[in-house]
Amino acid sequence: MNRLEAIVLEALTARGWSQAESVQIIGRLAQQGEPGLVPAQRMPWGKYAGQPLNTLPGSYLDWLTRQAWVKEKFGDLYREARFLLGTGV
Repeated sequence: MNRLEAIVLEALTARGWSQAESVQIIGRLAQQGEPGLVPAQRMPWGKYAGQPLNTLPGSYLDWLTRQAWVKEKFGDLYREARFLLGTGV
């Protein structure tokens, strides 16, 4: 479970939802492609090849999102990197 999922789980259980119900809700959000509620993409190349994007240094994610070819060839990776930068994860 990633950090965002843990926050959502905590919020739902604090509002009276059981943990099982909360996990089902998180699963439904992930199925709909909610950013941050799906398994982290892994870096496909380079120094960080194979590592989840959410473990990479912010400076690298920043560089990555400034490369036009990344946005063009790896749209999903680009969007997740932008999301991670915006949330500070």
